[in-house]
Amino acid sequence: DLLMYNFEPKQAAHVQSRLRRIVDLTVPNFSPELERDRIECRSNRVIPALLCPWRNDAPDIERHAFVLTRDISSDGAGLVLNTPFRDQELLLGFWLDPGVMPEPWLFLGNVQHLRKWGGGYWTLGVHLTEFAGSGMRGKFACLSPLLSQLHVSELVTN
Repeated sequence: DLLMYNFEPKQAAHVQSRLRRIVDLTVPNFSPELERDRIECRSNRVIPALLCPWRNDAPDIERHAFVLTRDISSDGAGLVLNTPFRDQELLLGFWLDPGVMPEPWLFLGNVQHLRKWGGGYWTLGVHLTEFAGSGMRGKFACLSPLLSQLHVSELVTN
């Protein structure tokens, strides 16, 4: 029934107040046990990324995952995953719009923490230790088809 989606002003106020309460109850990037030791500033950014375990000096593409960042700091990132990540070392790849980032950027890093978040999601804190390079040559050529999936496509509407 289409009338169900036509909000009366009273309903709009109820929706807005509930959404505001969700925002108020969920402080970005807050975890009491982490905040004591955290000194760097975190920027809230939701960006798709490619996550691969790093084993024997190469990415393990068989166990890759597409993830979303929740925040980025000067030397790390908070990630949202739909399965737990069980390795300690990792490769994280980003490829923003080709107009601003002609080639993907790849980073090596280590897991800082893994937490079950609810609803089948996990958060993963990673410390990025090395810029592994840009492009998809050499040992990263195998990532080419995966990294190309990070590009933003067209807007899809119903």
